[in-house]
Amino acid sequence: MGTLLSRRDLLLLTAGTLLPGCSGNSAIRADAPAPGACFPTRPDALGPFFRPGAPMRMAIAAPGEPGERLTVSGQILGPDCSTPLDGVSIEVWQADRDGKYHGVDRLRGRATTPADGMFRIETVRPGAYLQGGGYRPAHLHFTFARAGHKTLTTQIYFSDDPYLAPVDSCKSCGSGDAERILILAGDAAAGWSGSVAIILAAA
Repeated sequence: MGTLLSRRDLLLLTAGTLLPGCSGNSAIRADAPAPGACFPTRPDALGPFFRPGAPMRMAIAAPGEPGERLTVSGQILGPDCSTPLDGVSIEVWQADRDGKYHGVDRLRGRATTPADGMFRIETVRPGAYLQGGGYRPAHLHFTFARAGHKTLTTQIYFSDDPYLAPVDSCKSCGSGDAERILILAGDAAAGWSGSVAIILAAA
């Protein structure tokens, strides 16, 4: 399992780094802040495949789900980028390894964070899928909601994906945002793991 990094650590590690699958400086958003800055996680498109009523679970891939195993660990922090947030309602959904979405009982889940703001998703790596004239990169969808904070709907991407911005078919999506691109450890046989810090803005 990889080490969970603070948001500031993630900023320092990713600042100025060209991520695999991207070309030129287009991998980094033009409005990216200076390294070490504290700012909320950016939103992304909800997409057409959200379905309410997912089961309460974070192991969203059944044991027999085809694909390469993936574990994503995370921590949700307040606007100061250091205070863990308990009681955050998390909803996660994704495509299967072939890029297809399913009903509420497959590759979807919900949970509420404990006092340390931590969560851990056990799933499989999602697949890219054709949209319009090109492909959407593989991604995980999330919604984070907590009283006193702005609800965040966003997407998390993977650094080894060849369809990240600028070739992402969704030009309004944020697959070029380095703060939401996971660098995974592991391999296809043993499974993959990655960590992310989510910062919620005050309401």
